[in-house]
Amino acid sequence: MNNMKKLTFLLLLSVFGNQILAQKNLYFVSGDTYENDEFPKFAYINTILWKFNKGKIIVQDTIGRENEWLYGLKHYHDQHRLIGIKKVFTLKIHYSDVIEKHQLFQIDTQANSIKIDTFTLYRSAELIEWLAESTKKKNPFEIISDDISWILPILYDHNDTLKYIVEYSRRENRDIDAPTELYYRAVDLKKWQFTQATVQDYVYGEDVGLDGVGLELYGFNNFILKSKDGTMELPITIDFSKRPILPLKLKYMNNVNVGDTRSIWVNTSKIFVHLNGKTTDKNIIGKTFTGNIITILNKSKKEWKQFNIESNLPRIRSYGNWIVGEQAQYYTKNRDRSWESPGKNIRRQDRGFCVNDTYPREKPYDYIDNKGTPFDLRMNTEQTYFPGKLFAINADTWDYYEWETNQGDSEILLVENNKIFYRVYDKIYERIVDGKKLYEPKLILEDKELVPQIHWMFLEN
Repeated sequence: MNNMKKLTFLLLLSVFGNQILAQKNLYFVSGDTYENDEFPKFAYINTILWKFNKGKIIVQDTIGRENEWLYGLKHYHDQHRLIGIKKVFTLKIHYSDVIEKHQLFQIDTQANSIKIDTFTLYRSAELIEWLAESTKKKNPFEIISDDISWILPILYDHNDTLKYIVEYSRRENRDIDAPTELYYRAVDLKKWQFTQATVQDYVYGEDVGLDGVGLELYGFNNFILKSKDGTMELPITIDFSKRPILPLKLKYMNNVNVGDTRSIWVNTSKIFVHLNGKTTDKNIIGKTFTGNIITILNKSKKEWKQFNIESNLPRIRSYGNWIVGEQAQYYTKNRDRSWESPGKNIRRQDRGFCVNDTYPREKPYDYIDNKGTPFDLRMNTEQTYFPGKLFAINADTWDYYEWETNQGDSEILLVENNKIFYRVYDKIYERIVDGKKLYEPKLILEDKELVPQIHWMFLEN
């Protein structure tokens, strides 16, 4: 195919792709996973699923209310699901004993009718006896799991089984000095019921990276380098001899020693990503930036690649064979104004309220009246600086793209085919990538009330 025919083909493909996209609904999820104990008046906000088509945006469903804390919401692109957990309430029974009701929920993005399914979990410190007795008395609590003192969920995808593993610890009696054992159960995401799980299931566990910019850091498992041949084990059991071994071996051993702990930022059926170690500090615009090495494995091609990035704590996640994220610097020295993320002058600094007639809602309580913790307050608390630099890596071609937004509150929301969707504070853009070329952005949505709270996005099947 000569150059002219190739160019014509690419142009026709781009036009045809845009026509298909124009006919599809875009879906956004607005919410805030930041649990703000220091400033409780900002937490929490409604979590809402929105449908956007032909310039109009409407409420599709309400995932969570203001009194419910959303956490761990992630877009599992390859499984066509958004999965998360919300804490519905905490009830104090007596003394220091409390019971928490959590709901696991999923959004099947391939379903003909987009809907939200929920599954109830209960979490309690030491209330097994009370719960069992309450059940006998027909207490309204439906007890479906043992004592859960903490939850570490991960998606399991293997042999046509899709389940969400819930790891929990339990004391055999109420003695605070009694040994704690780890147990594993799971929710079958297809049958939507409890099923069995083992520690070995974690070798098939999938993680797609971190939540969006400025949100709580829910994600990544750690691995420990077991030997010099690159064997990695997961330190998720009390008994060291039962630690599961990952079915792949680390290639690059620079900055890594046997016994070192590293974080798995992304691990799917297609790619594996971890940060291999910090690089030399650089002085940029008067600030000391610590770089990092992103190590990526394309599993189908069995190819490893490393990229240097000027960020010591980037927000990394994946969409298919794409690895995307935002550069970020965690700083430990005393904060001064020079570490304010760019674009503060246009960002909201107070709680704020929406104008009630901004969007058509079916029910009055669907209005967003609480906008959550302001971005700058979160970053001040977390001691994190976002320079407003976004990046995307194609793990098939190893092409690297990076661009500046001049706005710290920016994040990539989705990569679908050759289109990158990203948010710059109150605007959402689309950019087409073609080979090594990154085309100019196209504005698809702008709203100062709603858009800053959007952190997840998917397309209609």
